[in-house]
Amino acid sequence: MFTMWLSPILPQLTDPDAPLGVTLTEDDISWLVASEKIGDILGCLVAAYFTDYVGRKVVLLFAAVPILVSWIILAIFVVHPSVLISARVLGGIGSGCSFVVTPMYIGEVSEKDARGRLVTLQSVLSVMGNAIVLIVGPFINYYHLLLLCGIFPAIYLVLFFFMPETPFFLVKIGNIDAARQNVRKLWQRNADPLMIEDKIDEIRASVAHDMENKANLWEMFSNKVYRKPLLITLGLRTVLVCSGIFVLVSYLQMIIGSSHSIISPEVSSIIFGTIQVPSVILASVLVDNLGRRPLLIISSIGSALTLTAEGVYFYLQDHTEADINKISWLPTTSMALYLFLVYFGIYVLPGVVMSELFAINMKTSSCAFICIYGSLLGFIVSKSFQPMSTNLGKHAPFWIFASVCFLGSLFGFFILPETKGKSFLEIQQMLNKNKNLSPRTQGVENNSTINNYH
Repeated sequence: MFTMWLSPILPQLTDPDAPLGVTLTEDDISWLVASEKIGDILGCLVAAYFTDYVGRKVVLLFAAVPILVSWIILAIFVVHPSVLISARVLGGIGSGCSFVVTPMYIGEVSEKDARGRLVTLQSVLSVMGNAIVLIVGPFINYYHLLLLCGIFPAIYLVLFFFMPETPFFLVKIGNIDAARQNVRKLWQRNADPLMIEDKIDEIRASVAHDMENKANLWEMFSNKVYRKPLLITLGLRTVLVCSGIFVLVSYLQMIIGSSHSIISPEVSSIIFGTIQVPSVILASVLVDNLGRRPLLIISSIGSALTLTAEGVYFYLQDHTEADINKISWLPTTSMALYLFLVYFGIYVLPGVVMSELFAINMKTSSCAFICIYGSLLGFIVSKSFQPMSTNLGKHAPFWIFASVCFLGSLFGFFILPETKGKSFLEIQQMLNKNKNLSPRTQGVENNSTINNYH
């Protein structure tokens, strides 16, 4: 909701009768859209520093606070565009923390057969937030929309307080008793004690295997054990950001308004909101059945085709004498199909894969680095969208985004490994071409061994 709220609000903020009493310029808008990414970078740094010290749960609870405060500032204290931008940066800090830690948390509390579905549940809830904003936003005023959005982080703070810390983190810090208790909470309270112990042994073996190697930033680049998953996840993040999804969702209503589509911006907004939800739900079902690679390939090719069609429409509208009245339905249709297809794979897979590929001793720093990289790239894409559209034509960004999506399909076909149905340990062995656990890992039997590794 924090990313999407600008879509129905931007037309209001550019109106002479803007609700804030200040009409935003094109430059103000480009900064407003891009400023969240600055906060994302700061949030990633916070997560990178604190997650391995205070735990995944505490950082995720903290993430809601700056977002909640930003809604309050946006609703009460805005007297100048700079305040809007500052509030966006503040909320971005919470988003950045969430981007780093949420996939990690879900991956560490999930069973391998359901891990993909549960990580994609984050995306399901994300697009439900998008849907609320896009369906309701055009029909209520600025302040009512902010009040609606502010309710959710407040509810989250209460509900998530009762969630357990991940057993992987507790084993990593040597608190085996608490890990055993949380495994029981995450399964069934009356689960077979032998099954609980088997799960604890599996976690201890996985943690010990991962903790055999040094965990610092240089190792992430110099050690081939970490370099391969790093390059894979950076590739996925590049495709995600440069597919244009984060910038296009902020400009959705303005894009449809400038296209003179036969379908009004308000109706288009409802279509855009509703079509995302079944897409991500379908992806959450298929990710553990069909697999990660097919989803990325289908999503990338489909997104490339729909973005190309959108660009063709704007090129015909702005640079030719062609009669486009007969295809005035195309802008809304293409963007609706794009949203369905991009959320079907490109959007959901980076979080899933990021939660799976990295060893636990590198998970926090690597996830933070990837999110910082994605935020920097997102800032560049978001800030350049408006100038690019003005100087090169509205069609240019769509064709650039389409080219990236096409390259994403090649990435999925030739590079992305298939991780469905594999445990964390099996994934590490697959990446490193190992068939068996090392003797050192096989010998993990007691707390002192774990503590020595830690």
